[in-house]
Amino acid sequence: MKRIWFSIVVLMAVLMVNAQDFSYLKEIDLGNSEELQEAEEAAMECCCYLVAVRYDKKDVQRQFANDFITKWASNILSSEDVICDAISVITEEQNELNNMYLAYYVMNYIDRERSADKDGLRKESLIGLIKYCSNSNNKLKPTKELKTLKQYHESGNLEEYLQDVALISL
Repeated sequence: MKRIWFSIVVLMAVLMVNAQDFSYLKEIDLGNSEELQEAEEAAMECCCYLVAVRYDKKDVQRQFANDFITKWASNILSSEDVICDAISVITEEQNELNNMYLAYYVMNYIDRERSADKDGLRKESLIGLIKYCSNSNNKLKPTKELKTLKQYHESGNLEEYLQDVALISL
C-alpha cells in the first residue's frame, strides 16, 4: 500500500512540474490572420500564467510567456495603447514590472473583448500590478512610485492622480 501511495505522489509531482510548457508558442505565426484566434487564446493563457504564478527570474516558462505577450501586443495593439509616459515613470523602467503591467493590460484587453477604453485598461492594469506586488508571496517588490499609486488607489483617488500625471507628461 505504501508503494502505491509513493508512486501516486511521484507521478503527481512529475505531472505538476511538466504541466505548463510554453515552448509551442514559437510555432504560432502572429502575422498569419488564420492563426489570430489561436494566438489570442495563447496570449490569454500566458497572461493567466504570469499573474497566477509568483515571480521567479529563473522560470523559463515565464520568459516564453513574456516574450509571446510582447510580440502579440506589438502586432495587435498600437504602441500608444500600451505605452504611456506615466507608466514608465511609475515602474522606473524595471523590466519585471513593465512585463507584469503588459500582462495585466493584455489580459484586460482580451477579457473586455478588445475594448477601446484605454484609460480604463490602464487603470485596471495598474490595479492588478499593485495587487500582485502587494502580495509578498509573489516576490516582486513595488517601487516607491507604485506604493504611492497604492495609497491613491486605497483612498479612491487613483483615477484623478492618473489624469494629473497624464496632463503633466503631455
